[in-house]
Amino acid sequence: MSYKKKILYFMSVDWSWIAQRPHFMALELQKEYDVTVLYPRYLYRPWKGQQNLKAPEHCHGVPQLPFQERFRVLQRAGDIIFRKYIGDIHQYDIIWLGTPMFARLIPRDYRGIVVYDYMDDIAALQSSEKVAAYVRRAHKYLLKRADLITVTSQYLMDGLDARAARKAHLVRNAFRSGTDCDLSIAPARSSVLEENGKTVRAGYVGTISGWMDFPLLLWSLEQFPDLEYHFWGPSAVQLPEHERLIFHGVIEHEKIREAVQDMDCLIMPFQVNDIVLAVDPVKLYEYISFGKNIIAVRYPEIERFDPYVWFYRDRKEYAQIIGQLTERELQIRYNADQQKQFLEKNSWEERGCAVRSLLAGCLKEKT
Repeated sequence: MSYKKKILYFMSVDWSWIAQRPHFMALELQKEYDVTVLYPRYLYRPWKGQQNLKAPEHCHGVPQLPFQERFRVLQRAGDIIFRKYIGDIHQYDIIWLGTPMFARLIPRDYRGIVVYDYMDDIAALQSSEKVAAYVRRAHKYLLKRADLITVTSQYLMDGLDARAARKAHLVRNAFRSGTDCDLSIAPARSSVLEENGKTVRAGYVGTISGWMDFPLLLWSLEQFPDLEYHFWGPSAVQLPEHERLIFHGVIEHEKIREAVQDMDCLIMPFQVNDIVLAVDPVKLYEYISFGKNIIAVRYPEIERFDPYVWFYRDRKEYAQIIGQLTERELQIRYNADQQKQFLEKNSWEERGCAVRSLLAGCLKEKT
């Protein structure tokens, strides 16, 4: 049996959180490497997580102390716990960080490859300015310390200085292919329409957080009495109450296709802020794989999805699109051939191949 090089893989989210880039990248890396995944596990989880996404063989949730990033004494105690799970960090050939939060755990004498998967503006996601300031410092340190930087969006890439940009590579998000993806456009909902009468259903799959434009959705429900919204995913915010806003909670990844099959469209109704501007949304790739009509707010990073998505800029444009949807006049923008071509180029398998090639190059340079 040939020796597999070892990767210590730090995730910023619980493995039971809704499946996204950190999960899929870890699964891709284990095809060639011995991967140990560590992720923060909070004592209190007000959400029911996914249970069936198969994790790498070595995948551990590390208990987190309440408010440990806000107080130095708790942060040090949390680091001690993390280090017990790590063991001898020098046994790993590669350290992969999906967040700058754990940069402090890399010892100065570590001689392996350090990879920074730069996915989001993590500092902007923090509610505490003290934590945000730490994240900004750790981010700057990682940009210098990392041997390889993978970046998810052009927006984030454009913000890198010249030194960091020389070792950075754009590795966008993707969709997960499999037996549940038949690469076909969804059929008309004739049987569903007979069942539900005039009701028009719009679905959203993903994390429900502060960037969700609930004011727009609530306003649209007043304008269109036959409109109904369905949400699948964990919530990080207080959810508004409305009889036609239906929240289903976290769903297993392999069940998403079945859950959304009765939707007339899939939506991405975000408020465009600094967080969203940096995001290459996994959900748009997956929405296309479901062969559904797609409606999303327009911002520069996702302009390349224009052949597949109905974009809006404001309430007026959103209302025009929803009006067409309720009148059964909104046609899917892409056909089956376009869908197939897009998905063949944008799978996690393709991204995994690209990243493994980058890692091979780094390891070769080290030897």
